[in-house]
Amino acid sequence: MAKAPTVIGVLTEPTPPTWWQANRHKVLAIAGLLIGLYVGTHQDGTHQPSRAPHPGHTRPTPSTPGPSSTNTAPDTQPDTGHASAGGAGRITIGIFSSNR
Repeated sequence: MAKAPTVIGVLTEPTPPTWWQANRHKVLAIAGLLIGLYVGTHQDGTHQPSRAPHPGHTRPTPSTPGPSSTNTAPDTQPDTGHASAGGAGRITIGIFSSNR
């Protein structure tokens, strides 16, 4: 006579996922899009610096018309072979050649 079959294991169906487990990726994606839309549409587009930049030293303009106080004399520096912005206190850029 044949042996009786032995039980090796029992198969059971897993419990179906809850609604939240099945749809949480959709809910979080929609929430992220709505938050992004809210943030994106509530920007006024202007940048407000934390403090106003300070202008450089300036002279007040004269209240009455008169002779100009600016220096109109030509540049009196000797020509040294360098490219110069001209005038005292200005930046001078030297151009040098290696073929000396």
